[in-house]
Amino acid sequence: MSAPAADTLRRQGAPDLLVAYAHAVAALPIGPDGRRIRRNAAGRLLAAHPQLAAWMRRPTPARLADLKRTGAWPFRSWCFAEGHLMPDLDLLLAKTPGDLYRQWAGRHPGDVQQITEVAQQFGWSANWTRDVSRGGLALICLTAGKALSQLGDGDFAAFAQALA
Repeated sequence: MSAPAADTLRRQGAPDLLVAYAHAVAALPIGPDGRRIRRNAAGRLLAAHPQLAAWMRRPTPARLADLKRTGAWPFRSWCFAEGHLMPDLDLLLAKTPGDLYRQWAGRHPGDVQQITEVAQQFGWSANWTRDVSRGGLALICLTAGKALSQLGDGDFAAFAQALA
């Protein structure tokens, strides 16, 4: 674990969000270079756009360019999965999810299990079940900022409208 990196960031006065991300990155099963690359990418994006809410209001092409330029998509995925940011559907569908859906599913295993059980009752294929229980459910829950049990008709209507 690279707790010293998070401690160094804290001593340097880095934003709390970057320090928290450094702790999360330290726990990833990747090498030290991979951890450093992720921390540095997050730092570049936060240096250019310290106000996350303002960054989220930028046009999707501009945000995608920022993510490509800084390499910070893993950081944004972590922010979305942890609830630090609520993503919009345009951004999520314009960029391949990478490990975002896996991260979300890991934080909401009960929601995934509930959908999986329903899928089994309906005899859905394993591929369809995986796509719906992780990808589809993650998209709806992330854009609504809610867990499965909190979703209501309005959330599904808003999601359908955003898709249209």
